[in-house]
Amino acid sequence: MVYLEGMQRVFSRVQNHVGERRMPTNVNVYVTDVTSIYPSDSPFTSVGADDRPYVVLRSRMDAPTREAALACAEAEAIHEATHVCAWTLRPPQRNPLVEREWNWLNEGTAIFMESEIAAGNPGFMRFVMDWVDKPEVSLPDPAAEYQAGMFVRYMAKTFGEKFVWCLWSESTEDQGPIAALDDALKAKGRDLRTLFHDYCMDSYFTCDPDRKSFFPRVHARFGSRLARETWRLTQGAATKEAATDLPHLACHYYRVHPGGCRFRVSLETHSLSLAIAAMGYSRDFPGDGSTREVLTIGSEISTNADQVIITVSNSHARPGPAPEYTLRVTPI
Repeated sequence: MVYLEGMQRVFSRVQNHVGERRMPTNVNVYVTDVTSIYPSDSPFTSVGADDRPYVVLRSRMDAPTREAALACAEAEAIHEATHVCAWTLRPPQRNPLVEREWNWLNEGTAIFMESEIAAGNPGFMRFVMDWVDKPEVSLPDPAAEYQAGMFVRYMAKTFGEKFVWCLWSESTEDQGPIAALDDALKAKGRDLRTLFHDYCMDSYFTCDPDRKSFFPRVHARFGSRLARETWRLTQGAATKEAATDLPHLACHYYRVHPGGCRFRVSLETHSLSLAIAAMGYSRDFPGDGSTREVLTIGSEISTNADQVIITVSNSHARPGPAPEYTLRVTPI
């Protein structure tokens, strides 16, 4: 019954967002010992010879209590039903390269739906730890597909949940998810570059109710996203410097404790896709390898703050050599 109720809640919710596109009313769902037909014990959704999605759920769980088993069953039903909806709106194509591109959005959408439909169920939190600890991992990286749920959630909080489902229902057969997202953003007068930079900056502050990334449960359990460096400043101290690279659709955070100092931040890079932000003040950098003053903390932002968060993000949509940059923070 938990499986059935979880899946029906998904179908009903998605139907509210897709208008005339009909969600399935008769999906083949098999409840069995998954290990007897699959290498792992994980439930899964696949597509049959008739091109219709079907779901395999677990008949056995090693959860220590009945309550834990029921919570797990609810989360898994919601997760797999979301895959059914995604594949109903955008049937899997015969091109495996195109389909592989959609994996991160597919899993991210499913995790987002877990967090929304079963808000009291902590099951989705099992994928949040790596999102907190590894902001430098690229959004579409196979190792981060489930962590993409936090980006999907940010889109839904920014534009509404219907926006997420339009990515599935309005994409063309040969489009990957980034191209579909680009089209959807252009219709709203936005672009991926600014959206991703805003997402990265906001995502550090999961404890701030004024931000779209506000997620008190996540902050209570894991705290803020991991800063690559933490610098404590004193008057007249030497420049703090970080020289590294950053893959596409990823970010680095730097935590600065001003200690009452004014300080200058500069970024040196050859990449047009990198941007820097601090406490909501942001500048883009031209890709000419020059060093530019971004802002002087103290004249634009109060140094009475305990800390200032600097975000460096890479909005380039495609994989490739990770651009290098040098960040410098100089007390003045």
